Amino acid sequence: MLCVNYNRIRVLVPSIATPLSLVESLGFGFGRKVLCPVPIVIGLDEPPVVPDFLEALSLKDWVPVKVSAYETRWAGPNCAAPFLEKLRMEGLDAIVFTSTAEVQGLLKSLSELGFDWEMVRKRWPGLVVAAHGPVTAAGANSLGVSVDVVSSRFGSFEGVVEALMFKLGYQ
Repeated sequence: MLCVNYNRIRVLVPSIATPLSLVESLGFGFGRKVLCPVPIVIGLDEPPVVPDFLEALSLKDWVPVKVSAYETRWAGPNCAAPFLEKLRMEGLDAIVFTSTAEVQGLLKSLSELGFDWEMVRKRWPGLVVAAHGPVTAAGANSLGVSVDVVSSRFGSFEGVVEALMFKLGYQ
């Protein structure tokens, strides 16, 4: 049971599943506090999504209480090695990113391995790049990774899988 007074509970479903759409759905805070469980980012730059979300809440007169709830951590200099190996051996059709941190981590590892994204695109020009929603797509583009497919239904991973299947001709 969340609360004995059910009148205090309201389920909000933003029209678009993004942090800024959630802020719009919440409306004005009138100085009330809101708990914001967010990641600690280790070994990568913090993507702007969290600071932008907290700032948007503040602009709507909420008092965001930031709590580090989990870690987003770079997997290390060799984390792109399996990706490159799969490209070489199996000729992957696509890569799906679900966060800007994933893109940044891949690029950082590619650099450690003597590659950059342009080299990957030139060597495997048919590789389709998909993003699980517009926030991830914008983050990827800001890092120089052009996105071919962006899911318009990103409440679950089904949307990005369907968009990718359509792009690859599996209708």
